[in-house]
Amino acid sequence: MSQGNKSKVILLAIIALLLLILIGGAGWGYWHFVMNKPAEPVKPVAVSHAAVVKKPIFINLDRFVISVQGEDRLHYMMLELSLMTYSNQFETQAQEFMPLVRNTIVTELSHEDFAKLTAPDAVAALQAKLLTAIRATMQNMTGESAIDKVLITKLVVQ
Repeated sequence: MSQGNKSKVILLAIIALLLLILIGGAGWGYWHFVMNKPAEPVKPVAVSHAAVVKKPIFINLDRFVISVQGEDRLHYMMLELSLMTYSNQFETQAQEFMPLVRNTIVTELSHEDFAKLTAPDAVAALQAKLLTAIRATMQNMTGESAIDKVLITKLVVQ
């Protein structure tokens, strides 16, 4: 290789090396200053008092065992219920008037028959019927009814 060709190769190698350093520096600068920005601080969200979720209170009732009439024979129903409310005051009132609440439930259930209790929508219909009856009883006794739901936790009809 002649001296002129050698110097051209060295000059090209130096230019390539400088170009590589320049491109690498530009890439590092872009990443460091553009891509690696610190995250913007999260602004605290004001919590609205209206958004606070109330915690429900569940009042578990003792088991009910009631006889129900079928077409040709007597059947038995075992039922366990829970009353749901958001009112601490209702919890106290429900305990105070529990004999009346239980009597209301037994009275309502005694009108049911086997065919109604084994229908596909029996649980929802029974919950709605008991909710209306218990609300009416508590309204008559206390002037208010803060029961929100009647939950059937166990139901056996045989």
